[in-house]
Amino acid sequence: MEKVKKVIIVDDFALSRAILKKMIAFRSDFVVCGEFENAEDCIEYLKNNDADLVIMDFCLPKMNGTNASNIIKTFSPRIKIILLVSINTRSEILMSLFANVDAYALKDVSQDQLLSIADKVFSSNIWVDFRIQHTIFNLIKYLPSSDYLYFKNLLTSNEGILIDMILKGFDKGDIAKSLNVQLPDLAVAVRSIFKKLSKTKRVIQLVEDFKYGLV
Repeated sequence: MEKVKKVIIVDDFALSRAILKKMIAFRSDFVVCGEFENAEDCIEYLKNNDADLVIMDFCLPKMNGTNASNIIKTFSPRIKIILLVSINTRSEILMSLFANVDAYALKDVSQDQLLSIADKVFSSNIWVDFRIQHTIFNLIKYLPSSDYLYFKNLLTSNEGILIDMILKGFDKGDIAKSLNVQLPDLAVAVRSIFKKLSKTKRVIQLVEDFKYGLV
């Protein structure tokens, strides 16, 4: 018999938590063991209780989803985390670059997609919504020349091709075939690119500006 996986939902809106809980309840092998409206309470709970998956909104009171996920992974790296971000909020997209999570999904995620993402992360795969990839990679063209050269030198040849093909609108299947890799490998490469992009001075400065309401 398959082990029932314990799921925690973190969102400051009760309706959003209820919708996510209903999505998860569709599967008998998932059970919601905790619901929290802020990251701090979730972290305290996880210090003393077990869970397998955290579905967390980025935009939370006080501590955001990026900082919370990084803390959770420090004391319980085996917990899978799905971070939900808004495609219309540039600050969320940028700051999600710094998150140590297993999946980047949008807040309008469907039930089928959410359950599919959960299965993927439990199979040790990384998942990144294609629209998030496209939004972040579009930022590259606005990097100052010094940042762009620094970032470009960090990339492997395949990562450079991957960025170019995503921005040109190629689908995942075509990209994987062109690079001769499996689909899960693409997500790993995308997160690697995210981490490299997060090291550029421009992105770091933008995140700081967003944090203090300067832009």
